[in-house]
Amino acid sequence: MQRIFSAGEYAWALFLGHLAIEKLLKACCARQLGSNVPKIHDLTRLAKRAGLSLTAEQEDCLDRLTMLQVNVRYHEERVVLRGRAGKMVAKRYMKEIAEIREWLVGVLSE
Repeated sequence: MQRIFSAGEYAWALFLGHLAIEKLLKACCARQLGSNVPKIHDLTRLAKRAGLSLTAEQEDCLDRLTMLQVNVRYHEERVVLRGRAGKMVAKRYMKEIAEIREWLVGVLSE
């Protein structure tokens, strides 16, 4: 994700960030639900299915990341994440992804 971000491919970097968070949430679901891991990509729904308590900020972040991953699949939305403004937006998301990732790794380590 970091290398792709550094190459200026902000939309794809964020898409990979979403995938990383999704996989961590699915690991939480597997621990909570066994083999009944939902085949969905909605991060907030996955967190709730895993029995995780979310702060309002975490839920907002997961909702935004979910919408972002849907949108970057289409050319028009990827264009928005190009250039200087796109880099600034992507940088903010990258920070949030890192924070959520760190939290989830901690949850899984318990």
